[in-house]
Amino acid sequence: MVVVAAFGGVQSSPPAQGTGLPFCQVVLDVADNASLRAQLQVSPRGAALQQHTVETTCAQVRDVAATMLATLRAQQVR
Repeated sequence: MVVVAAFGGVQSSPPAQGTGLPFCQVVLDVADNASLRAQLQVSPRGAALQQHTVETTCAQVRDVAATMLATLRAQQVR
């Protein structure tokens, strides 16, 4: 269970199929019949350039989800 920008949801981080590289997804409950899903998978090239862990990958996808929510909120104000 996670909370991102005041929205509750779930996070899962199974190893990416075929590569075993870090993967993480977050699914947030944003409305009665709507959810927002963000996923991040480290590519082999990305893994060669920088050390990635499941924890850093999940932190990054939570940040991306928060940015997505901020963008959606800004669009609603218009």
